[in-house]
Amino acid sequence: MPASLMPVKPTRWGALVAAILVCSGGLSIVQAVGPKTWVQSSYEDFEAGEIASVSLTEAGDVSLSRALQQIYPANAATETPYVWALDEAPDGTIYASVGSEGRVVRLDPGGDATTFFDAPSTVYALRYGPDDQVYVGVAQDAAVYRLAPGAGTTAEVADPWYVAGQRYVWDMVFDRDGRLYMGTGESGEIHVVESDGSGRVFYDASDTHITALTVDLDNNLIAGSEENGYVYRISPEGEPFVLFDSPLQQITSLAVTERGVFVGGIGKSANGGGGAAPSAAAVSQGATTVVVSAAPGPAAGAGNGAVAGAVYLIHADGYVEELWSSEKESVHALLADGEGVLVGTGPEGRILRVESATDATIVHEADSAQVTGLVAETSSTDVLVASSNPGRVYGLRSGFQAKGEYVSQIKDTETTSSWGRLRWRSRVPEGTSIQLRTRAGNTGSPDDTWSEWSEPYLEAEGSRIISPPARFIQWKAELSSDSPSATPLLQWVEIVYVQRNLRPRIDEFRVHPGGVVYRQVASVDDGMPFAQLPAAIEAELAQSQRAGAAVFANASMRAFMGRPFFMRGLRSFSWRASDPNGDSLVYALEYRGEEESGWKSMETELSESSYAWDTTTVPDGLYVARVTASDGPSNPEGQALQGSRSSQPFVVDNTPPRVFDLQSASEAVGIRVTGRVNDATSLIRQIEYSIDGGRWRTVLPADTLADAGSESIDFVTETLPDGEHSIVVRATDAAYNSGAGQTLVIVR
Repeated sequence: MPASLMPVKPTRWGALVAAILVCSGGLSIVQAVGPKTWVQSSYEDFEAGEIASVSLTEAGDVSLSRALQQIYPANAATETPYVWALDEAPDGTIYASVGSEGRVVRLDPGGDATTFFDAPSTVYALRYGPDDQVYVGVAQDAAVYRLAPGAGTTAEVADPWYVAGQRYVWDMVFDRDGRLYMGTGESGEIHVVESDGSGRVFYDASDTHITALTVDLDNNLIAGSEENGYVYRISPEGEPFVLFDSPLQQITSLAVTERGVFVGGIGKSANGGGGAAPSAAAVSQGATTVVVSAAPGPAAGAGNGAVAGAVYLIHADGYVEELWSSEKESVHALLADGEGVLVGTGPEGRILRVESATDATIVHEADSAQVTGLVAETSSTDVLVASSNPGRVYGLRSGFQAKGEYVSQIKDTETTSSWGRLRWRSRVPEGTSIQLRTRAGNTGSPDDTWSEWSEPYLEAEGSRIISPPARFIQWKAELSSDSPSATPLLQWVEIVYVQRNLRPRIDEFRVHPGGVVYRQVASVDDGMPFAQLPAAIEAELAQSQRAGAAVFANASMRAFMGRPFFMRGLRSFSWRASDPNGDSLVYALEYRGEEESGWKSMETELSESSYAWDTTTVPDGLYVARVTASDGPSNPEGQALQGSRSSQPFVVDNTPPRVFDLQSASEAVGIRVTGRVNDATSLIRQIEYSIDGGRWRTVLPADTLADAGSESIDFVTETLPDGEHSIVVRATDAAYNSGAGQTLVIVR
């Protein structure tokens, strides 16, 4: 039967009623009988899990990551919250600014750390110069100290090499002629310093801070700002040009390749921000990491639709392309890497590799909240990594880790489930391996009530899951390799499960006013005996819709139900059902009289969520209806469950009121009419009279209040001309049944 037809029991209208159009908006979507599957295969799927020594590509491939070796500190006792900047000398010595007190440490190739310089304030910028001197930019007075690699402590340095007279030095870079450029704040000046220490303001920007500097292939200075988020190109002669008016609040890093200029930055804060001096660091507070970047201003909060961080590429022809953005991760560092860039982010301490808008890889996830610096090692293809929260220096090696682990997000199956098979797709070169484990529990986060991790599953083609039945399940993959040049690749994981069958629910069950039926197409004259709604019913429906109490009360649902019409003798029901398993449902509708103990069937095997009942097949009286939903279509025989809901009592009344004992007599001002009206089931709604076939006129009962099933009639008509007159009195009950009586009067 088409979904647009309302099934009804056979009636005196026959096929006429069967064509009434109704809503099928409450139909359950048909689900396939049998097990369900949870598949993880995309970047978004895997990115929601926990990464430990593994990489994740944009295509959704999990592999061993490049080895990340901690160089500094040697032990937790010497750990600091922040490492701001670092650089490497040709002999492999590393210089790093740590903490907020302005300390610069020197790390020899063996990893031993000594204090190299105690600066008077925080050091955000540090460069090893082409003249084999170490240049340290301090916040106080925006001063630069020029130190010989053999220098030991601040006592050996009497005065700064150059003072810009600002409050911060955010970045420094040497051009190909050996000149040093400094990006400062809070006046957004770029200073240039010659090799003899003489310097000047090279460019005074319209921004509050100049936060990132680099030099392009033509020896132009490229500068990024905070407040406007501009990227400038400034010629050696000092001629400025804005390459990119970015949507970012602050440009945190720049990298130049043959392809163009890569730009990384932090999005605008929720309140607009701009112009504020930077806070001290990325500060950890308990379990929460508050990102306060090394560039000015706060990162935008996640979850509000704002971009927290982004990477752009300014092509040689000036075209700007967004390569990567995130609502949660802010960008703190960039390093050119072949055709792309390595990207240091927070607050999860990730190192990404971005090459194009469709090629982004999570290279590694450090044990720090923010990756604040990336520097290519001078003697190898390895990369030095600075991080904060806690402050560490790592070496990102070119070979793969020996072991790595990926832990999936938690799957909520919504009810207790039994587990089927675990399968995965992978590429496993010789000398590498992948094995998976599972655990399950009934709390939203794993705790000591969950099962232990299972023994490893070794067959990618499929193994029966041995974790106990539960609502939640999680898996992890353990990757390993015997060679730093080879890695296994995990591409796809599938878990099969079967939910415990849960009982369907009838969420709402409504009995519509007597005689109200719904038609989708009201403009076609098909000969059906429909009538316009009585005004009182129309007002009742309108009031119900305004109150929002009715099922299908909103406009979209009314559109599905169709336009209401009136057809005496019919009673419409509508309901809304749900099934926790998403099973397909069928419905049975029953009724029971006030004095009856057993339910009698109206209809079974209904797929629609509406029904019109021909009440002329039962005596007048008080009834209750019941709808029962069964999930039988989606479950094996004997395992189906049902849910029921009964209606409020409603009246079936198909018998018109009786008008009797009518008497009429002439009076001085008209004709007095008396009599009685009675209805066995309903209240009397209205009394009217008509004289000689004229228009109907409403009168009140003798007691002036229509509030009972039996009322007295006593009213006086207007004065009538001489002759015989017929006065018809009509009574209408609450079910809109009408009965009439007649009295004759002769006026002389």
